[in-house]
Amino acid sequence: MRHIGLLLSLVLVGTFASGQEASNTESLCVRIMERISPRPAQGMEVFGKWMFNLEHGGGVNVYNLRTKKFVARFKLASAGEENHANCANFGIETAEGASFPLLYVSNGLTGCDSEWTCNVESIIRKGRTFTSVLSQKITLDISDWPEAGLTTIWGAPSWLIDRERRCLWIFSARKRTKYPYTKEKSENQYVATAFRIPALAEGKEVTLTAKDVVRQVLFPYDVWFTQSGCVEDGKIYYCFGVYKKKDNEYPPAIRVYDTDNASIVARLDLTDHLFCEPEALVVRKGSILLNGNGSSHKAYVYEVKLP
Repeated sequence: MRHIGLLLSLVLVGTFASGQEASNTESLCVRIMERISPRPAQGMEVFGKWMFNLEHGGGVNVYNLRTKKFVARFKLASAGEENHANCANFGIETAEGASFPLLYVSNGLTGCDSEWTCNVESIIRKGRTFTSVLSQKITLDISDWPEAGLTTIWGAPSWLIDRERRCLWIFSARKRTKYPYTKEKSENQYVATAFRIPALAEGKEVTLTAKDVVRQVLFPYDVWFTQSGCVEDGKIYYCFGVYKKKDNEYPPAIRVYDTDNASIVARLDLTDHLFCEPEALVVRKGSILLNGNGSSHKAYVYEVKLP
């Protein structure tokens, strides 16, 4: 992944590898951008100096991350009310004529017909104008998972690309991650399932089933309300929770999962430091960029520094 020089912020006290929680009581998050988002902010991805902030419905706002200035707005080819644009990860293949690698956009809208789909978009830039073409649609079919001995998931999967290891991860849980679906931690597990990354040459529509699974990893359940995340070299970085001033039953948090040994290697509690709903995050060397959704159409980008 490309390193982006950003302002340093979060200092974590403790050992990252041991999975200890951050104990720094000072400002854990530095807000580096505040903007007006026409619709609720959702997924986010970065390529070079370009930051793509997605909205519910498939709108995309593009910013120059170096100058923190707005550049352009466009719609995904898959835009529509059923596209929650919950998560966005760049892949490893670039379509002919595109300016960026393929962008894998998770739907993530519970209960809709396309809940189990991933829209693969090709973004084209001409100066300050950005457009997108739907290059592929990937659908997850878990109907044959039980007979294959795989742990099934409840729905709304996040599609995450590990560019270093060239694989596609599906991240979800056995049961829905809200009360009253999961009342106790022991009732649930987070489930990460790895696949190959389908090539564009495989066709416009691809369905992944149990026969396509490369491996599956189960993680302890210790945090509620999934949002979205990304993968870097076998580690899944994921944000959870919402923000409420009082009686927050879904506190904002980040977890880092190691798919090699099925363990949680970092826990970040952002309850007293993040004053918006965390929606998505992007990892770059030494830092996390976190997309936050505030009230009155305000959206924020925070920076979190890993040790």
